[in-house]
This record gives sequence, structure tokens and C-alpha cells, in this order.
Amino acid sequence: MQWAQKHHEIVRVYLYGSRARGDDRADSDIDLATVMDAPDTDKAYSMWSGFKSHFDEAPDLHLSSAVHLEWYEKNAGLEKVGNGVEKDGVLLFERQIEKGD
Repeated sequence: MQWAQKHHEIVRVYLYGSRARGDDRADSDIDLATVMDAPDTDKAYSMWSGFKSHFDEAPDLHLSSAVHLEWYEKNAGLEKVGNGVEKDGVLLFERQIEKGD
């Protein structure tokens, strides 16, 4: 999850779908859901779109399976992603927030 670590706007990344459930096949895609933290929704969506295009258009990643990067925000009307994350999501990355005293 080095790409997530590099971008402070990414708070969490979940694996969901068949790979998270363990019923994947060799040709199954990789479903990732990201939780973003940005000053406003438009900025967060713009950043997420850039991350998504990185996975969609980067043959240099040498991945054997397609990666679907999805936006995840509770109560945002994204039932398919939300249900998948809530049901069988596996937390792959969580940013550690340092609290200042």
C-alpha cells in the first residue's frame, strides 16, 4: 500500500469482493475501496479520480489482475461498494493520525 502511504488524503483502503471472501478465481479482479479525507467532497473526488486512472491506465504496475478502485463513504448512496465493504471488507491500510499535544 505504498501508493496510499504517499498520499495523506487517503485514510483507509479496504479489499472487498471475492478476493476478500476467499472465493476468488485466477481471473478475479481486485476490488479496493478508498476512504478519503480532503477539505471538501469535490477535492476528494478529484484526487480519487486521479488515483483510479493510475490503476486503470498503468501497465507498468505489472498486475496479473485488473484493479477496480472505488470511492467509499458511508451513507453516500454507493450501496454496492458500501455493502461489500461492510459485509466482507478487509482493512489493508489505515493512516495513523498523530495527535499533537
